[in-house]
Amino acid sequence: MKNRIRKPFIWLVVDDDEDERLLIKEAIEATSGQRRFEVNLLFFSDGLELLEYLAVSKGRKSAVLRPDLISLDVKIPHADGNEVLKQLKSNSGYRDIPVIVFTATQRTAVVEESYSSGANTVIQKPADFSSMINILRLLVDYWGCLAKSPKGFG
Repeated sequence: MKNRIRKPFIWLVVDDDEDERLLIKEAIEATSGQRRFEVNLLFFSDGLELLEYLAVSKGRKSAVLRPDLISLDVKIPHADGNEVLKQLKSNSGYRDIPVIVFTATQRTAVVEESYSSGANTVIQKPADFSSMINILRLLVDYWGCLAKSPKGFG
């Protein structure tokens, strides 16, 4: 493992499928030796849990609690992923946090709705673990190294 030179990259993942969450965790772990920073994943099974976490974290001063990236599944319990996305992007405290929408569908209407709700990126969920590793490695490299955030990582 390489020496870590930065604060951890905080990624909040909202997905109600336990298997999907495990795949994401394993894919990030599989690429950890290729990065010069740590990725901390925090998982939520629905959008309301995410919004509650952000509301509690907002009052704290620690920069570690501020997420550098949020990913949402479109179909999650209690609140549609796009509805959660709209709430995030309408809140001045959260709107600059990049949000990726993961979806199992290829339907154009779902993709269009996600972008109109404020998604920074929409990605179709990969069918196999190898593709998942590649996609997540690219996402972390992009949002953790290339993209510049006014308050976060990069």
